[in-house]
Amino acid sequence: MFVTFDRGVRVSLGVVTLGTPERLWPCLEALREHESRHDFTVVLVVNSDTQDGPLREVALPDGVAVEWVPANLGWAGGLHRARARTDAELLVWVQDDMLPEPGWLDALVEAAEAHPQAGAFGSVRVDEHGVLLLHNAGEAVPYDAVERWNDSDTTADRPPTAVTAYDWVTSKGLLTRAVVFDEVGGPDPRLWPLNHVDKEYCTHVRAHGWEVALVPGARLRHGGGLSAPVAG
Repeated sequence: MFVTFDRGVRVSLGVVTLGTPERLWPCLEALREHESRHDFTVVLVVNSDTQDGPLREVALPDGVAVEWVPANLGWAGGLHRARARTDAELLVWVQDDMLPEPGWLDALVEAAEAHPQAGAFGSVRVDEHGVLLLHNAGEAVPYDAVERWNDSDTTADRPPTAVTAYDWVTSKGLLTRAVVFDEVGGPDPRLWPLNHVDKEYCTHVRAHGWEVALVPGARLRHGGGLSAPVAG
């Protein structure tokens, strides 16, 4: 269940946003109401969407830790800020246009407990009817054209029935172990604002000897690119 921010809670959800757009409020409310057997906290990183910095007068939900950033660090840079705010063992990356389905977080945490050889676990995207959508996971092919790796995703047509290893999983709703985040140096903040952060991170996780896996029971609804920050 959601608990008031505490650095020592085992699971920390990091939400990265650009300013405070309308889509952020249903995301935060859904996280606060999400039922889980595991206590979790929420860290909100607000990247600035103006030259004057983010608007701090906005009323945010009680219990959420907020990091106000005077610049637009992008998705990867914001995730580093969220990581720095917590001592949690498990870190979950949340885009601000994301809504968790029932059982989402429990499925991720249980996968992490059952598969100690994996360092990162991906969620699957569904529509309002529960139908699987692209893009969730795939192969690192062709090796020299990362922009085409999405083409290898077959999860919508042939979804795995159990936690399954892939070369990459999407960063929306991704759970990573804090020790793995620190070992690989987190996602590269030079990938600004958002492009291919998931592929880069998963590649480094695998290069350090960890597996990357998709968790079919961890389902979420996602707006599809709405959370990508742009230059202000």
